[in-house]
Amino acid sequence: MKVAVIAGSGLSAVAERIEGERRPWTHPGLDRPPAPGHKMEIVEGTLGGVPALGFAGRLHFYQGYSMAEVTEPVAQAHDWGAEVLFVTNATGSLRAELAAGEIALIRDHINLMGDNPLRGTSEFVDLSEAYDAELRGAARATAERMGLRLPEVVYVGMSGPSFETPAEVRMLRMLGGDVAGMSTVPEVVMARRLGMKVLGVTVVANRAGAPATAEDVLIASEARATEVADLLEAVAAGLA
Repeated sequence: MKVAVIAGSGLSAVAERIEGERRPWTHPGLDRPPAPGHKMEIVEGTLGGVPALGFAGRLHFYQGYSMAEVTEPVAQAHDWGAEVLFVTNATGSLRAELAAGEIALIRDHINLMGDNPLRGTSEFVDLSEAYDAELRGAARATAERMGLRLPEVVYVGMSGPSFETPAEVRMLRMLGGDVAGMSTVPEVVMARRLGMKVLGVTVVANRAGAPATAEDVLIASEARATEVADLLEAVAAGLA
């Protein structure tokens, strides 16, 4: 079993938990400054005793990258042999019961990014189980052993880079969303297209619809990065 890890904003520590060789992440079209909190490094080694390929950062649709470029790490990981993808991100809470600083498990998503990495193909990918139930169960059991509250959430993928307005927050709640972010959905769609199982973990970094800055998001996600790394390392060890 091989695992790939994509570390979101302020969560580079998750990829850095992989023991192995680090190198800069080079890309022919990577001519824009990295998003805040993204180191843009690749590490290949082991996580919890399992072969792992980690991306300390990601490309975002809002940066002007195409969906093909955004999902290139998933394709690379699949070619490398990864069968499981761990995706992490920082999000804004859409619900009062989800406080800033909470770590949550993504059980489903809503794609409001206005695009899809499969556009231009005739592939119809089944997303009825986009986030693997068995992996989610393993994450919940691990969180219980850690004494970590781990609510399950529906992630809403927005194009960004602006934060949501209060009216948008009300709309997203009505649609069934729990948290909102600007990534992850394309990577998950591509992973499922390639037959990879997905586990998604988010750090709820701010209250959507309230005043916030990119720095606020980074501070909140960095504060929980070690615990997210602990969680994913333990889940990976269970795959050995």
